[in-house]
Amino acid sequence: MNAQVLVVGAGPVGLTLACELFRHGVPCRVIDRLPAPHAQSRATDIQPRTLEVFNAMGCLEDILSAGAERSNVAMFANGCKTLDLPLKGADTPFCSVLGLAQSDTERILEAHLASLGGRVERGVRLAHVDARSARPLAVLLHPDGRWQEPAFDWIVGCDGASSLVRRAIGDPFEGSTFEERFFLADVTLKTDRPEAEMSLWTSAHGAMIVLPIPGPRRARIFGDLDLDTDPEAELDEAACRHLLATRTHGQIDCADIGWSSIFRVHTRQVARYRDGRLLLAGDASHIHSPAGGHGMNTGIQDAHNLAWKLALVLKGLADEALIDTYDAERRPVGRDVLSETDLETRMSLWRNTFGQELIGGLMALSALLPPVRRKLLARQFELDLHYKSDIIDEAHGSLLDAHMLPSDDDESPSLSQWRAFDRGPRAGTRAPDAPLSLGPHASLFELLGLHHVVLLFDGAANTDAGYEAMIEAAEQIASRWSLAARCFAVVPRDSAPTSLERACPVILDPSGALHARYGADAACLYVVRPDGVIGYRAQPLEPDALIRWFERTLL
Repeated sequence: MNAQVLVVGAGPVGLTLACELFRHGVPCRVIDRLPAPHAQSRATDIQPRTLEVFNAMGCLEDILSAGAERSNVAMFANGCKTLDLPLKGADTPFCSVLGLAQSDTERILEAHLASLGGRVERGVRLAHVDARSARPLAVLLHPDGRWQEPAFDWIVGCDGASSLVRRAIGDPFEGSTFEERFFLADVTLKTDRPEAEMSLWTSAHGAMIVLPIPGPRRARIFGDLDLDTDPEAELDEAACRHLLATRTHGQIDCADIGWSSIFRVHTRQVARYRDGRLLLAGDASHIHSPAGGHGMNTGIQDAHNLAWKLALVLKGLADEALIDTYDAERRPVGRDVLSETDLETRMSLWRNTFGQELIGGLMALSALLPPVRRKLLARQFELDLHYKSDIIDEAHGSLLDAHMLPSDDDESPSLSQWRAFDRGPRAGTRAPDAPLSLGPHASLFELLGLHHVVLLFDGAANTDAGYEAMIEAAEQIASRWSLAARCFAVVPRDSAPTSLERACPVILDPSGALHARYGADAACLYVVRPDGVIGYRAQPLEPDALIRWFERTLL
C-alpha cells in the first residue's frame, strides 16, 4: 500500500478519517499504540449531525442497530421536573441522540475500514516525528522491537490529549482545569422513569446527568463529587447509589456498576490545527467537559471536514492551500464547544436551589416557543454550522434590481423571490435534506458525499435563456472538474428540455419541495461540498461567477 497519510490513533476520530480517506480513494496507514481495542464505554453520545456523517460514510445502519435512542430530555431541580422536551422538530432525518459505547463505535468503524481495504496496525507506537523535510518522517516502534522510519505526505495526530504529534508541532495546550473532581459510571437503573429519557438533576448536593445506553435499563451517570471527597475513594455500587439517591431525591436507584472513572475536567485548545504537513484532530487539538456529549462528535466532524480536502490535494485536484481552510473552519467550532461546555459545567456546580429552579423554569418557558426550541435542538444536535473560510462565498444580486412582481418570461428575481433566496440556507451552513419525488434517489442526501454537488435551480420562470445558462454552467463544470464535481439541474416541473437532459442529470421537482427548501423561487444555484456544507450559492444563476468560485477552490 502506497500510503500518503499516516493517521496516528485508532479512536473514533482516527478511524473516521481513515475510512473517509479510503472512500475518497486515498490510501493511508493507521497506527495505534494499544495492542488491542479497548473495551471501555468512554464517550457514549452520538449527535444527529454525526449520524448524518455516518450516513454519508455508509456505516449508519450498523451504528443505529447497535445503539439506544434517546427520545426526550428532562430537567429536575430538587426532585421536581422543570422541563420535558421531546427531541422532535429539528431539521434532520435523525431526531434523537444515540447512546452507544465508544468501544462499539470503534468496532463498527474498524469493520467499515476493513471493508474499504484498510486496517489498523496495533501495538505500533509513534516515537518521533521529523517534520523538517517536505515529507515528514515518522519513527515507528513495532511490537516486535523493529524500528521503521517511513515518510508521508501528511501526518495527522488523532492520538488524544497527550498527542505526540501536537508536541512535535510545539504549540502549548492552553486552557484551565476545574478544581472539582467528576465521575462517570455505567449502571443498571432502578426507576420508573422512561427508559429512553435523558435527564439532568440538580440539587443542593450537586448535579447528575443520566443517559441511556444499550442494554436493559443501562445508563451512563455523570456528575461532580464533593470537594472533600477522599481522593482515594472508589466509585463502587454503594457510592453510586448514594449519589443517585441524594441528587434525584430517591427517584432513581442503581445496581451492576460497570466501567467507571473519577477525573478532573480540562478545558484546552491548541492555537492551530495545522503546522506544515502536520495536522491535529479530535482530543489532540481540543479537550473539554463531557457536558452535552460533544467531545467525540466534534472530533469525528473534524475528521470529516479534513478528509475530502486531503484527498483532493493528494489527487492533484486542489492546491495545498485548501488544507488551511480546515483550521479556519474547525478551530472556531472547537472554541465554541469549549466555551459552552465550560459554562454548562460551571452552572451544574451551582448549588443554590432557588437559582437551579429559576434556570429550569426559564428553559421550560423558552422551549415552548418554536423558534427557540428549534435553535436549542440545532445547537445540541450540532446542526448549526457557520463556517467561514476562503472557500465559503455567496453572490446575491441587489434588492434594487428585483422586479416588483414575478414574471414567467424573465429569470431575474422579483422582490418576493429575492427575499425567498435571502432566507434560504446560507453559504457555510449545513445543506438541509429534502425529499425527491421523482427519480432513483429518495432524498437530496443520497446525492452527497464524494463530490461537490452543483444544484442548478430552474425557478418558476420557463425561458430559453435560463436553460442556456444552466447548460453552460453544467458543460464548463464537466469539462474542467469532472473528477471533483457533479451538476444536477433541478426543474420544478414533471419534464425538462432534451437539451438540458443532455448536459447533466435532471432532478424533476414537480411538487416544488426542493425548490422551496432552498428558497429557489427564481433561478439560482448552490454548491454542496463533499462534507455536506454549502460552499457557494448565487442568485441569479450566473455561470461565470460559479466558474470563478471553482477556480478559487480547485485546480
